[in-house]
Amino acid sequence: MDGISAPFAPSRQRALWLFWLLAVALWTTALLTTFPVQVKDAVFPPEAGYGAAKTLHVSAYAFLAATAAWLLPGSRFRLAPMVFLSFHAFATEFLQTFTESRHGCLTDVGINHIGIALGVLLTVWKWHPYKPGATASDA
Repeated sequence: MDGISAPFAPSRQRALWLFWLLAVALWTTALLTTFPVQVKDAVFPPEAGYGAAKTLHVSAYAFLAATAAWLLPGSRFRLAPMVFLSFHAFATEFLQTFTESRHGCLTDVGINHIGIALGVLLTVWKWHPYKPGATASDA
């Protein structure tokens, strides 16, 4: 840890958390409202809409999983955001069954988990084994 970056580490960590939580909130809102379905239907022909929607799901969960790698680096709890994203994938699909123009299904949960796995694979170097006594700056 160098003397220049040490004082900014807590504020940087708070900013990362704020960014990540905002991204999760925006994605949750998109999953539980009808507006994205209306946009998809207006922009894409029916045969392309499904693929575009699933690509967006994979991409969004990959982004959230990849950015989560910087939330708790070196901590024994660093996998907590991944557990949360897995729960989020199940919960939003379930809640979509109560949203007009949306439907939840287990296939979509699997697609979401492909995105989570992709995000973890893209940042695998950040998920090094936990070292007791290590600090976030050691990561």
